[in-house]
Amino acid sequence: MLKKRFSPTAQFFTSNMLAAIMVFSLTGCGEASKKADFEKLIKSSNRARSIGHEDLAANDLKEALELLPPQSNSDRTMAVNLIYPEILALAADLRKSGRLSLSNTMYDRAIEIENDCTLPDKASASSLKKETEKMFDIEESILAKATSTNDLRAKEEALEATTNGFKDSLSKGDYEIIHKEGMKHFERVRLVSGEAGQLYEGIRKVVLNALKAEDKYSEAIALLKRDVKDLDTFSQEDLKNADTDSIQNAYYLSSALCDLAKLEAASGDLQEAEANARRALHLATLLGGKMVQEKAFSQIVLADILRIKGQNEQALALAKSAFAIMGTANFSLGYRARALAQIAKIEAALGNKDGAQKVCDSIFEMTKQARAVDDIIDSLAVAAVYFQTAGNEKKFLQTKELLVAKTLSPKAPYYANEAAFEMLGDSSRKLSRFSEALGYYQQALKYSSKEHTAKLGEKIAECKQNRR
Repeated sequence: MLKKRFSPTAQFFTSNMLAAIMVFSLTGCGEASKKADFEKLIKSSNRARSIGHEDLAANDLKEALELLPPQSNSDRTMAVNLIYPEILALAADLRKSGRLSLSNTMYDRAIEIENDCTLPDKASASSLKKETEKMFDIEESILAKATSTNDLRAKEEALEATTNGFKDSLSKGDYEIIHKEGMKHFERVRLVSGEAGQLYEGIRKVVLNALKAEDKYSEAIALLKRDVKDLDTFSQEDLKNADTDSIQNAYYLSSALCDLAKLEAASGDLQEAEANARRALHLATLLGGKMVQEKAFSQIVLADILRIKGQNEQALALAKSAFAIMGTANFSLGYRARALAQIAKIEAALGNKDGAQKVCDSIFEMTKQARAVDDIIDSLAVAAVYFQTAGNEKKFLQTKELLVAKTLSPKAPYYANEAAFEMLGDSSRKLSRFSEALGYYQQALKYSSKEHTAKLGEKIAECKQNRR
């Protein structure tokens, strides 16, 4: 089933456009009624698109096109200038929703009037249509391959292989290619598999990590809120009756809520973050069974939110519970290291020096031979910062050396390396070791996105000013 994309509510018209409409409406008394209908349809379409009613928006625009003044009429250009951007906006939304056929139809309608549009810097409907056709061709190729081999799995394998390519791009810090091509693939996977599937969740994590690396938290949050809304279609009664689709939606809703809660907490919206984390935990606990991983993940996320809020005793109990769950199931080393890092931060916040040091020692020993994945790098950075703050120079240097070795791995993700060196820089800066902090920030710059470079630049400037 195709699902619609709910885009953010758009502003209806600028003051200039409203003025143009008024002029258009008042010109030619004999055509007043037709012009009023035209204006009404434009507004109706815009409103429908803003709340996700794409079919209604398309119908309104098609009706409005029939009311356009003829070529010989002096009002035609003004009318085209009003409707042309609306058609392109709807076509773009349809493309993002994966509704490529209807998107193409709307671009065709825009092409018919493109030459009559005199708006400055207008987008080319012809060029935009070619991009949509390219997406459609790729999708048709994938479907044809699955049909010719009589194996539906071929379609998923082809999409998964493309996702793996974008994972490599993410690790190398090539965020631009993810925006240009990865987002198209992301929406294509959403069209094929829907939100409740590992295939979609895999590419979504790539997109989310790219957006976070670029400090585009609002975009990432909006994306997740869309998915949460599309997954949240079941009732408690559906779950009690073991409805298969509802259980699948609940499973992936729990995961989406966890990701959303982490982003909201990072953005400072702790109240909403806690509510989403608690609901994720509730769903995982309610379903049980295969939801053991989601239960542990949601406990880790909730623990971090409570730590930020200063509710450390509750946070520690949750983090320890998550780590215990991870010991009874098939969790990766990275996930377990991540749980230990969370426990270490809470122990430190509680002033439990012995407890925090013991946990950080465990992180060091656990990760010696581990692959350089993001959770391993982040956990080592947490341990290094703790040892530095506690004044344990020997342990700090050992942990930092291991961390640097991990960041030099060709498999180490750029976004994780950048975060780790920035974490070390922040720690040194708090201790007024500005020259040391400067070195870490300059290392972070090597892995930084364009958007984050400015923030690092401010910290670098402060260190240069204060270093001794």
